[in-house]
Amino acid sequence: MALAQYSELFWFPSGALATDVPARVFQHATNTLAPLFADAGGTTPLANPASTSAAGRLEFWVEEGSYWVHIDSEAFEIAVGSAAQAATQQDITDEVARADAAYAALLHAARHAEGGADPVTLTQAQIVGLTVALAARLLLTGGTLTGDLTLFGGNLTVSRGDGQGAYRMRVTGGELDFEIGGKDLYLSRFANGDFTGAQVNLLRMAADGLHLMGRTIFGTGGFDLVHALDSTTGVAELGKKNGLANIRLAGFKDSAGAPSTETWTAGDVVLDSAGAWHLCTAGGTPGTWT
Repeated sequence: MALAQYSELFWFPSGALATDVPARVFQHATNTLAPLFADAGGTTPLANPASTSAAGRLEFWVEEGSYWVHIDSEAFEIAVGSAAQAATQQDITDEVARADAAYAALLHAARHAEGGADPVTLTQAQIVGLTVALAARLLLTGGTLTGDLTLFGGNLTVSRGDGQGAYRMRVTGGELDFEIGGKDLYLSRFANGDFTGAQVNLLRMAADGLHLMGRTIFGTGGFDLVHALDSTTGVAELGKKNGLANIRLAGFKDSAGAPSTETWTAGDVVLDSAGAWHLCTAGGTPGTWT
């Protein structure tokens, strides 16, 4: 094959040389990258995409013919070797006219830019898509998201306005961390989905430990009950092996004998001061005890 050299300088519209810019060279009328070489003998292949040099020159050896060069989002048709044709006077005249028009457009745009001799002020409605974009923005002062939000590789911190406390979901440690600082953390449930109605505290994380409130259920899954601790009744429902029912531990009585006052539930178990256990077999006040 007969190789010919292509060597041209490239500029940006600003007039600056297009230095170190990737350039793809395609065979004419195809999307196939052309084989490029560094020498006339074709012994040293060049990468395609190639690149302009530090001086802005694109240079390579290629089989004679017509090609497309794609550089900086622009495409240029070139002819290399015997396929190249000398520019006519009309070609030169047309190119000068095109360059003059481009330069005039740059000057015109500069006049209308901010700080130019004739700056243009546009209304929001004159900028296509701006009204929709502004309506969808999330203000720094707060807003509502209606879609998913993914925070990748960063931590999420929520702080009080007075700087006295914060909690943080952190992924930059060795594991996944949920942390609090400065104040106790309460986990509570509202009756309604919009955080209205009765609020019930379920858990408090404090410096002296973890406080569980109300009835706490332990199970093998999210909906079964194996054990339960009920702070409102003072009863611990424990044990359920091999299908047995829980023992309802109701507490320690500091005197001997079964309870004789207060209301009790069938199944309540009480230990008295003499070390005897008592089982309520029928609920009531005080119920029936054995």
